[in-house]
Amino acid sequence: MQIRNATIQNLNVYVPPPPPPVLQSLSFNGTQNTYLDVLGNTTDWALGQHGTIEWWQKTAAGPFPGGFNGGIISQGAGAGDSNGIDIFETSGIATCLGGNQAYWPDPPAGVWSHVAVTISPVGGGGTSQLYINGVARSLVGGYPDTNCINGADILHIGCRIPGVNYQNWTGLITNIHVNTNTLYSGNFTPTIITAPVSGSVLLLTADDILVDKTGRHTTTGAVTVVVDAPV
Repeated sequence: MQIRNATIQNLNVYVPPPPPPVLQSLSFNGTQNTYLDVLGNTTDWALGQHGTIEWWQKTAAGPFPGGFNGGIISQGAGAGDSNGIDIFETSGIATCLGGNQAYWPDPPAGVWSHVAVTISPVGGGGTSQLYINGVARSLVGGYPDTNCINGADILHIGCRIPGVNYQNWTGLITNIHVNTNTLYSGNFTPTIITAPVSGSVLLLTADDILVDKTGRHTTTGAVTVVVDAPV
């Protein structure tokens, strides 16, 4: 018997798996010129009485002037502008979603934490709830009532009021997700979001490059991308 044109293969050769993606984040240093604008689709941020705003953050260690670490995510030309999104950090996280300010506990500094703010209908209006690492936190002060109806076309990341001292945030942020649905109604296990889900109007990540994975918006601003993210 003859064997012709045969190839001998070593089936025991180890083929390593592909390397994991390089996870990155947006770095904000608290100065006036360091923030990101998300532009376009004027109705995307008008969540009304249903919605979710969530992100991963790594807050820099303070102290900060007056205990105020600036804006994390805000909308329009000013703080709490025209019943829009206004989330900032001041000895805790404050949410102003429709004119009323609510105050919640602060995530620990120097470590990655998942933060989610939900809007749910209650009676004839809406109410907000904050979760840290998937655990609902109790209100510290203020009022959670909300009706987020602003249709402004700009969402500021890392800034509360552009061009004003002490309004810019200091720390790292990644995987910013805005959804028109109330995604959480109780405690949950947060994930590092890699794909948009039903109702997503913004999923801004810094994996490999800065990209809005919904394809709906453009971004502009002087922000550094660093290799540091939740795993």
